[in-house]
Amino acid sequence: AVRYRGGDVYSFGMNYLGLHDTKQLATLGKIEKQKLRNALVGLEVSIKGGNGRARKVTEIIWEGSKFTFPLDKQADFCQEHFNNKGDRLRYPNLFALAFRRDKSNVIPGEKCDIVEGQFAKKILHEQFAREMISFSAKKPNERLQLIQQGMGTQFLNYRESDFMAGISVSQEPMIADGRFLCPPQLRFGNQAIVDNRATRGVWNYMRRTLYRPSNYNSPFGTVVINYIPNVPTADIKTFAAKLIDVCKSLGQIRCYDPGFFTGNPHSPNQVLQEIQRQVNHRPQFVLVILPESAEEIRRAVKYWGDSECGVPTQCIRQSGLRKGLEQGGGDQYLRNVALKINVKMGGVNAIPILPDVNSFLRDGAGLVMVAGKCSQRADVTHPGAGVTNQPSYASLVCSTDPWLTRYSTFYRVQHPRFEPIEDLKNMMKVLRCSLPHIFVRAPKHIIFYRDGVSEGEYDIVKQHELKAIQDAFQEYCKEVGSVGKVELVFIVVGKRSIFRFISVDIRERGGKGNLYGGVVVCSGITSLQDNDFYLLSHPGLQGTSKPSHYIVLFNSARMPQHLYVNLSYYLCFVFARATRAVSIPAPVYCA
Repeated sequence: AVRYRGGDVYSFGMNYLGLHDTKQLATLGKIEKQKLRNALVGLEVSIKGGNGRARKVTEIIWEGSKFTFPLDKQADFCQEHFNNKGDRLRYPNLFALAFRRDKSNVIPGEKCDIVEGQFAKKILHEQFAREMISFSAKKPNERLQLIQQGMGTQFLNYRESDFMAGISVSQEPMIADGRFLCPPQLRFGNQAIVDNRATRGVWNYMRRTLYRPSNYNSPFGTVVINYIPNVPTADIKTFAAKLIDVCKSLGQIRCYDPGFFTGNPHSPNQVLQEIQRQVNHRPQFVLVILPESAEEIRRAVKYWGDSECGVPTQCIRQSGLRKGLEQGGGDQYLRNVALKINVKMGGVNAIPILPDVNSFLRDGAGLVMVAGKCSQRADVTHPGAGVTNQPSYASLVCSTDPWLTRYSTFYRVQHPRFEPIEDLKNMMKVLRCSLPHIFVRAPKHIIFYRDGVSEGEYDIVKQHELKAIQDAFQEYCKEVGSVGKVELVFIVVGKRSIFRFISVDIRERGGKGNLYGGVVVCSGITSLQDNDFYLLSHPGLQGTSKPSHYIVLFNSARMPQHLYVNLSYYLCFVFARATRAVSIPAPVYCA
């Protein structure tokens, strides 16, 4: 868990925004103010020289010394109130903190301290999140040793605890039988096939081409926006030229010279509106160069591209710009960027080949989209902790190609904190109407992956969502005159498994001490009631790899275990942005 360090509020604000002088807090832009407000509202602070009682911040008063109390329109808050007490403020023009919604209790920030030790319940700033991950990441053997040491110390104190009376806990880890799955081969352009058994689920695109590259069909195809001040335009053009060369080497043969624009980081929408006015045709693609920490600019760009204009966008951080400009060292980075661009433009990077899964797809027994079969995944995203006035969002994705590499997405707003998808039946209907070329006829099988369901919610989700799916496709079968029945396989994917795997055989460990990817455990640690398995599909990069937990709640298709295990592993190889197997199936990421 992450806790706040105690200290002065202004010092906290400077550290959070990366400032070096307290006076800079008086000249914050709109984006910086919003970032600081999000960080401070809800935190507990204490008043310097007070009784030590913690107070929760409800609002930020940016006008500082110009603020007046609502009940007294004559008194100038900072200058009069504190001067009359002989307590002159050092920074009268900096922000103050309100502790009531009516702003009747306001204290200057320099008189407040952050209460030390309170838990960080909000989403961490990018920099702090990276530091936390780096601090907490432990190699498997190190993690096991820490657990064993903790069991014999006062920290856990199992042996003397009254709650453990009559129960003994062994310090040795459990032994479970697992097996390595055969990783899929990958097919690239020109029918080139690469075997992943030697590389253990990791590959690259050196001297290879894309399976289905995207092409630009307009000379107004690409626009480049630079939001980094003081970066020479020549560097931006050099980066763009190198990226175009890499795209051509991967098979994207029609890449036109882009148009260049400079954006204001404090007002990101200005240049976006200018592009709409100046470019006669809607650009096919927009490349955006961002400062290292610019989440607000990225959010504005993505909203403009995804919601307002329908234009694919790709954002590059300043560190990525430096990598791309390196002589001889940035080629791999540029290739990774080109892979993302290709998918966003409608291409396919590579397709996996796994005999039993491909046979299942090819024979029309399951997921060939042109025959009306579909692999779907759903999820519900809830507002943050303590937020009660914002809705939850339900999402549904559906594969749209025979290899399960491309997905269409559908979203709905629903009541907050309600885990089952309320409008799933209508979402399935919209899915059918939006993809008429996919649902040529009623599907024979649906493989439905569901994320974000806790063990206590299995029954309610199963009862609500299974019926919605079956009713939606039963109506569809009647519409198209199909006499068959749609068979459903409903699989819950759990990402927060309590188990960690450490191989007994050192030869099965990679360079970081983690197991190689592709380990499946179907017994020993699985449930006695549910049909479940654990799959460690990815080779870990840092820390201890965490397996995903798959629970088959419904299987009217009577799909054998080896097939849905291999299918889940297969889907970990189709996540387009990665050149390695990922930890959960690609549709789970997409939703």
